[in-house]
Amino acid sequence: MNTQVLVKGFAKTEGMEEYLRQHTENIIEPFLRAQNHKEVNLKVIVDEDSHRTQTRKPHFSCEVQLDLPGSSKFLKIKKQGTDFYECVNKVGQTLKQVLRRRSELKSRRRPNVNEALAPYAA
Repeated sequence: MNTQVLVKGFAKTEGMEEYLRQHTENIIEPFLRAQNHKEVNLKVIVDEDSHRTQTRKPHFSCEVQLDLPGSSKFLKIKKQGTDFYECVNKVGQTLKQVLRRRSELKSRRRPNVNEALAPYAA
C-alpha cells in the first residue's frame, strides 16, 4: 500500500502522522485482504482552516483519497471538525462504511452468464 500523508496549515508531529497513518491503514487492510488487492494508492490530506483567527477555535478538515486497482473511479471522503483526532475518526468511520457497502454490493452482483451456464453445458 502506497500511503502519502500531507499536512497543511499547521506543524505536524510524528505522533499525529503515525496516528493518521495507522488509523486509515487499519481500516483499509481488511477490505484489501477480502478483495485480493495488493497495490493501492492512499492519500490523506489534513488542513487547518486558514481563515480562522487566533481567538477562535481551530478548524480542521481531513480528506482521504483511495485509488483502487481495476476501478476507473477513486474514493474521496472529506470531513471537518474542531479537533484533529475527531476529524480523523469521522473520516475513518465514513471510510469503513463506504468500503463495507462497496464490498456488499460487489458480492451481490449477478454472476456472469457464461459462469452461470457452465455447469449445465457439460
